[in-house]
Amino acid sequence: MSVQEKMMDSYLELLRLGRFDENTSLDNLEKGVTYFKNVFSVHVGSDSFDTSEWVTRISRQILSGIAWCKMNAQRINFFLTPGSENSEVAEMMRYLGDEITQCEQLAIRTGKGVPSDRRLKLTSQVCATKILSILYNMLKLFVYKYLRKLRENLSQVLSALDENIMDTVLTEKKFNLRLDMAEARMDSVGKQDNVRVQHLEAKVEQLVSDNKKKQIFNFFIYIYIYITI
Repeated sequence: MSVQEKMMDSYLELLRLGRFDENTSLDNLEKGVTYFKNVFSVHVGSDSFDTSEWVTRISRQILSGIAWCKMNAQRINFFLTPGSENSEVAEMMRYLGDEITQCEQLAIRTGKGVPSDRRLKLTSQVCATKILSILYNMLKLFVYKYLRKLRENLSQVLSALDENIMDTVLTEKKFNLRLDMAEARMDSVGKQDNVRVQHLEAKVEQLVSDNKKKQIFNFFIYIYIYITI
């Protein structure tokens, strides 16, 4: 067995290095295939195969995959913006949801329909190769269709960005306006206070001047009266 493993490793190494071409000898590979066929027929080929259990496990695996698809489909629906119910993405998600629900129901019915008291006969309609071929062709068409649609949508978004269609004008914060109004109010109040202070100072100076004049006048009156007496 170790000899055959080393032989397979040598071919894999050639593939990794890009040196596996038409000049590479396949004699050792054919010998290895013959060896594994003999091992299979001796150690595995004579064993019984429970087809019912195999179909049941396949149904469980399909249900696990469907549960994963349902979870991610719901995550995508959460990211859809309000008002986009009629968009292509929303329509695609509704279509996927319906298909996933139908597949889930069929997988459940398939798992429950497997008999436990007898074996199943596997035909070309239920073999793994047929199933994989159908899934491959379906996914290939599905992915190609929606990848093309995704590319078109990305092109539209890029065009909108280049043409500045998606740009928005930043509005000034209201609290900045209120701060400016408060500062202007404080400045106006400060100017009014300065005017009032200046007015009071002028009035005080006028009163002081009048008082001095009155005192001088009274002094002269007193001198005059004293001289005349």
